[in-house]
Amino acid sequence: MSISSYPWKSQETDISVCAHTATWTILRYFGNKFKNYADTTIGQIVSASNNDWGRKTPSIGLNPIQVSDILKKYGLSPLILQCEKDLDDKFIEEVMAYIESGLPMVGFLYPRRHAVSIIGHGLMDLNILDDKILVKSIMDSEIDVVPHVKLVRDLYVMDDNLFPYKKMKLGWADNQSDVEYGAAELKYCVVPLYTRMQLVYNEVYARFKTWMKERVMDWETPCVSRIYITSANSLKSEALKSVDTKRLKNKIFFTEICIYAKILK
Repeated sequence: MSISSYPWKSQETDISVCAHTATWTILRYFGNKFKNYADTTIGQIVSASNNDWGRKTPSIGLNPIQVSDILKKYGLSPLILQCEKDLDDKFIEEVMAYIESGLPMVGFLYPRRHAVSIIGHGLMDLNILDDKILVKSIMDSEIDVVPHVKLVRDLYVMDDNLFPYKKMKLGWADNQSDVEYGAAELKYCVVPLYTRMQLVYNEVYARFKTWMKERVMDWETPCVSRIYITSANSLKSEALKSVDTKRLKNKIFFTEICIYAKILK
């Protein structure tokens, strides 16, 4: 029997801690999904870490910069996200966009000093869109758009101290949480971008806002935005397989032709 699942393992306290394990799950995920990303072991991750102030084993842990350095050694182009304040909406919107794009990440929780891999999100509560007053309070008022994250309540995490696929509340943990922490404790996330991804979420969303203000796509408002970050080849591959997005498909290939023509010119 073959079952598709996300990698998980418990912590090997003799040589590694939670951040090593979270990094391993991401590299294992990419190693299984893409042939150009090498699979690896937890021991190799420990050996690949930069540690200038002491022994590598037994490890006292990794910080976001060290995790980023390890991911670089495996051919990825990591991005470190930092939460500037408690319940930072912009930070969570950015995290959600990368999760929505199929990019798992290492999340660092403070003050508990714990790391987990964040791999997905829970179901959307579409009933929120029926409440006009609530919609008005959660939308980006500049462009009358509701960010997708506002309709989601949970993120899924892999925690090496718990069984796989645990739900983490987007705010603070409560008595219905699977884990004793919430996304409000997230202070850093290390996102393993592909090397050919040139734009990051903030740049894409800024351009999207410009298009909405200028009514380039002429969509009805309010609408829900779901930002995806991917490579051009992956986007075109999915567009070719799609049968329901002819208008958007034409936009994608028309834009590609215009860019190519501009380069030739």
